[in-house]
Amino acid sequence: MHYANKGLRITAQEPRSDDANLPDMVVSYGSDIYNFGYTIAATARDTDIGIEGKSDTNLGLGVSLATKLALGDTSLHGSIYTGEGMGVYSGLCTIGALGRGNTKSCDAENGDLVSQTGFSLGVRHVFTPKLRGNMRYGEINVDNATDISTNIKSANLIYSYLPDLDLDLEWRDRSETTLPWRQKGQEVEVMAKYNF
Repeated sequence: MHYANKGLRITAQEPRSDDANLPDMVVSYGSDIYNFGYTIAATARDTDIGIEGKSDTNLGLGVSLATKLALGDTSLHGSIYTGEGMGVYSGLCTIGALGRGNTKSCDAENGDLVSQTGFSLGVRHVFTPKLRGNMRYGEINVDNATDISTNIKSANLIYSYLPDLDLDLEWRDRSETTLPWRQKGQEVEVMAKYNF
C-alpha cells in the first residue's frame, strides 16, 4: 500500500519475516528550500530476532536523511541512515548478499537486533548539454559479531548521443561482494539506454 501527498509518502508492504505481525512501514517527507532539497524517512519492521528453532520477532527501527545541493551545473548529494534490524534495506549480508548461498542476516543475532549505519557522498556535474558525470562514495558498517563493513566507490560519464539514446561508461570498486553479480574489486560497465 502506498500513499503520497505533496512531500509526504507512506508505504506499507509485505514483511520479509513470515512471523511478522505488522507490515514493513516507511514514512518519508521531502521538500526543497531554494537550491537545497532534503528527504527524511523513518522505517519500522517486525524483525525475526534470529534464535534458531524459535519464532519470535522484535520491532526494528531506522531513520535516514538524504540531501541535494544544486550549485549551477554541479550538484552535491549526501545521505546517512542508522537503525536496528534494517539489514534488508541496506542489502548487506541479506539473502545471500555477501555471496551465493550465504544466508547470514544482519537483522538480528542471538536474539538481539543488529545495528548498522551507512552513508554516501556524491557529486554530479553537467559538462555540456550532452555530457554529464557522477562520482560517489558509500559505506555501510554493521555492528554484529563479525563487524561486517563495506565501501563502494564509483564514477561515470553519460553522453546523450541522440535525444532518446544515452551511452554510459562506469567504473566501480567494492571492498566486499554486495550481491552475487556485484563482486568484490574493480569493474567497468558500458551501457546504452534508449527511452521509448
